[in-house]
Amino acid sequence: MRKTHVIAALTLGAAASFGAAWGGAHWVEDRSRAAVDAALRTQGADWAEVATDGLIVQLSGTAPDEASRLRAITRAGAVVDPARVVDSIEVAAAEPLAPPRFALEILHNTAGTSLIGLVPDRDGLDRAMGGMADVTDMVETTARPVAAETERAWDTALDVALSALKTLPQAKISVEPGSVTIDAIADSDAEKRRFEAELDRMKAPGVTLTHAIAAPRPVVAPFTTRFVAGEGGARFEACAVGDEAGRDRIVEAARRAGFDGEADCVIALGAPLFWWASGLAI
Repeated sequence: MRKTHVIAALTLGAAASFGAAWGGAHWVEDRSRAAVDAALRTQGADWAEVATDGLIVQLSGTAPDEASRLRAITRAGAVVDPARVVDSIEVAAAEPLAPPRFALEILHNTAGTSLIGLVPDRDGLDRAMGGMADVTDMVETTARPVAAETERAWDTALDVALSALKTLPQAKISVEPGSVTIDAIADSDAEKRRFEAELDRMKAPGVTLTHAIAAPRPVVAPFTTRFVAGEGGARFEACAVGDEAGRDRIVEAARRAGFDGEADCVIALGAPLFWWASGLAI
């Protein structure tokens, strides 16, 4: 009987020890999981999942990038022994890089030509610049493959821009695939009209060509505006104005006096008084 009691006591003691060890292991697992999980949430790593197996802490989930994965592992290793951390984290596939923005700026005047920008290739550019003097070249190319559609749009726009470059003595030309923008200077109003006509002939399918040509105003002396109203009707014998607003005021006053034609007013320099147009329109 006594022997039976001893065996029973030993069995109960072993069971109690096993239960205590099992409960202690679960307590350590729960505490480790909770501590690591809280640390990761504080860091903003809500994507991370934490699981424990004994002393092992396993991290899983999908990190948005490699840096986030490394931060999560480092953070977990600061809470528990880093040797206990098992990395099962995956990294989300990186989004493809956006295609580069091709653009070229050409500054051209009597002192030379400056080029700056990013282009798909240099073939057409090098051919055009080969015979030009005083060229400052800061153009870069990309090693990435270029879509065929983008390359076609670029080549067409570049051809238009280089044709304009040969025509304009002073200009800023901006080139993008399918688009050319030109700001230029002419020596006279007649030259301005000639440049505009030539640029309009350069337009190509698939290319938006925008241009603004500036020309100095002519100097008129004597600065005269003469309006006649009589039996033959109302007409301008001369019309010189300082700006568009002045022209509009004078033409409006002439229409009130019976003028119904097209006024050929010259916008020029040389007005004797700043209120020239206002005085004539009274």
